[in-house]
Amino acid sequence: MPRMCTSGRVRLASAVLFVIVVRIVLIAGVVRSTGVHSLYAPDTQSYLDSARAMLHGTFSDGEQRPEITRTPGFPALLMFGLTVRHVAITTIGLHLLLVGACTCAIYHLAKRILSSATVAFCAAVLYGLEPVSVIYSCTLLSETLFTTLVLFFVVACFRYFDQPSSYKVVVAALFITGATFTRPVTYYFPAVVVAFLLVFPRTMNISRRLCSAVTFFVISAFAFGGWQYRNHAKSGYGGFSAIQELTLYFYSAAAVEAHEQQVSFSAMQQQLGFNNPSIYFSQHPEQQSERDGEIFTYMRRTAIHTIAAHPLVYLRLHLLGVLVELGDPGATDLLRMFGRYPEGGLLSRIVSGDFLAPIHAAAQSPLLALVMVGLASFSAVLYVCAIAGASYLPFKDTTFLCASLIAYLLFASAGPASVARYRHPIMPFICILAAQGFFAVSRKLRSLIVSFRLLPARSPACNTSACSNAKSSVPRESEGQTRASQMNEGRGHVTASRNLVVDFMERY
Repeated sequence: MPRMCTSGRVRLASAVLFVIVVRIVLIAGVVRSTGVHSLYAPDTQSYLDSARAMLHGTFSDGEQRPEITRTPGFPALLMFGLTVRHVAITTIGLHLLLVGACTCAIYHLAKRILSSATVAFCAAVLYGLEPVSVIYSCTLLSETLFTTLVLFFVVACFRYFDQPSSYKVVVAALFITGATFTRPVTYYFPAVVVAFLLVFPRTMNISRRLCSAVTFFVISAFAFGGWQYRNHAKSGYGGFSAIQELTLYFYSAAAVEAHEQQVSFSAMQQQLGFNNPSIYFSQHPEQQSERDGEIFTYMRRTAIHTIAAHPLVYLRLHLLGVLVELGDPGATDLLRMFGRYPEGGLLSRIVSGDFLAPIHAAAQSPLLALVMVGLASFSAVLYVCAIAGASYLPFKDTTFLCASLIAYLLFASAGPASVARYRHPIMPFICILAAQGFFAVSRKLRSLIVSFRLLPARSPACNTSACSNAKSSVPRESEGQTRASQMNEGRGHVTASRNLVVDFMERY
């Protein structure tokens, strides 16, 4: 972080404290209501199995097979909790530290982009209140670590654009590599960064830009290629993470097949053997003797064939996933943490075409309706302010990089399996834009109110008689002079009003 004045440090420290306190309050409420186990998520156990294996020098799943679905980023963080034998509390404590680091990064980025410490402070406060960021930073999932690494990658890129050096390229490459080892969704984003480094910054000559792009590519390719070599050697799988094949087969292709066969999404998943290896191998008995790599290769080939046969259906489902990712308020996950929403199935019903499923669920549960409306209203205001703030951003290399990252994360994470937590890494940028939009809109409203107050008010009807009495009391010899002064005063009012109206039209 660059040097700041004392008031800037105090402002940043207060923002970090506020963000952490909000999450501590939620954690205390959850632990008091339902216990520590409510901080776990359905995917937490698979990460814990890998973390326990890492403590013994291997990286395997719960059945002691080489782990090729999960990547070692988040299990490495869980190892601290396993070492002290308090996984939940230790990991949540580390999450709070990461959230504080995210707040510092948001403050720095907002001040760097918008050149305003006040707007930067507002962006940090908005991040402290943003529902998705609050909920999932209090859960044992990889989103908090992933978001922190993505933000640090952006900060490193900003520093590189300010003062280019090979060291900053290396740091940026390490951060995006660490983010990919935490969540594989950014596996293809280094290719975008390499293309970006070949063009920006324009002040550098082409040879230095080429050197930076090659350095970034070599670091990313070496890290990803090394892990893929490990996967191939252990299980015959040549990809980076088999979560891609599982998502393609049991979510994307299953959603397309459910649409074509006119059955529910969950029923199609059960038919394919989702989370039930016995059903899957009963349909594919020849794969029982095959290695994991061959099985996942079959899943990828079958899923791509199904999607390619119905591209428009999948495109519609993918765009629906984008809307779900942006619009899901996270109310069901929040209530589930407090044990107030044990039922599920909303995602399956939405993918199956029941777009009114959230409304029906809210109609049956007043508490769900109240929480859903509250969280959705906050998100809607945030999005509106973010759209307004985006129109004030200058088109630079840094803003173009952030826009590319947001678009990539939004569309790469979307699909039939989209949920609210997938938008977690883009919400810091939305908060920055929303802070700018909030101040821009407030300035517009203030100037608009001041302009209307400056317009001359109409004379009340009750003052008509008083004006006539005043005229009758004027001596006859000064009557012509009085009329002339009134006409000049009237012209002055008309000219002033006309100038205000013209200025108002030109300004707005």
